[in-house]
Amino acid sequence: MYRTISFYLLVLLFSCDNKSEVEVITLTKQDLIPEGIAVHEFKDIIYLSNLKSKNVVQFLEDGSGFEEINTPYTGKMMGLGIEQIDGKIYSIGNSLNDSIYYSVLQIMDAETKDLIEKYELKSKSPSFINDLVVRSNGEIYITNSDNNSLHRIDKLAKELVVVPTSGELIYPNGITMSNDETRLFIASANGVRIYDPNTKIFLNDPDSTRMSRGIDGLKYYKNSLIGVQNGSADRKNDAIIRFYLDKEEKSIIGADTLVINHPNFDIPTTLDIKDGWVYCLANSQMDNLDQDGNLVRVKELTDTYIIKFKLD
Repeated sequence: MYRTISFYLLVLLFSCDNKSEVEVITLTKQDLIPEGIAVHEFKDIIYLSNLKSKNVVQFLEDGSGFEEINTPYTGKMMGLGIEQIDGKIYSIGNSLNDSIYYSVLQIMDAETKDLIEKYELKSKSPSFINDLVVRSNGEIYITNSDNNSLHRIDKLAKELVVVPTSGELIYPNGITMSNDETRLFIASANGVRIYDPNTKIFLNDPDSTRMSRGIDGLKYYKNSLIGVQNGSADRKNDAIIRFYLDKEEKSIIGADTLVINHPNFDIPTTLDIKDGWVYCLANSQMDNLDQDGNLVRVKELTDTYIIKFKLD
């Protein structure tokens, strides 16, 4: 989620044609301001984190079966990153109360919707956890945009601990992981950074070309990264980009525009990938929500659109 930072998108680096046949999934419910998206690993269910009602919602891929998932944090935390894996829903959120920055990771059972675990973070300095990725052993990494840091869930201590990053992260946002789990890919104000969680070092330098800057949601796919680029001041440059990695996955060696300036785009934010299909939250409409969670322009709020297309 980008809230205050704008970047210049080097559109000339990319082809501007929509290369994929794009389907549009419509959720006819006009009181959503969604930010995060996750697709059920086995079922035709899509999950969204709703900034307006501050909870998680779900619906079927055909747009029916809308359901709200409520926990003790509903209405209290502004939800962002969300994942569904291994029968669980992972959801993060933030709030600011009495000058205290408060964040939480919720882990829910995907079938019963019961809250299984929770991890809370309180801070007197700016803190805003944004996105997460889950390893196969249950270890969880979370970006903290306002704190310019990376967190790891310490399940034994039941807390979020800071991962050493040598001060190299600036406004980290989307995060994903390689198939062998030896690489973390982190979208940041300095472009996509590649981090080795075992050696705790960055494998690439900040992106001087600016090619991978302005990325929000980010997912790994077959030696490449699929990212939602929404950091340009000109909304016509909003796009879904594929970044190609070298053989060792230590650097980005090329990029290709998959979708740009789609008619359903209205601040696209995040995406998920299932069986080679990309599901991108096309219209978060985040600029229609004020700091208190109220709609600014009620009559302008539209249905929610998910654009779906197959990767090569």
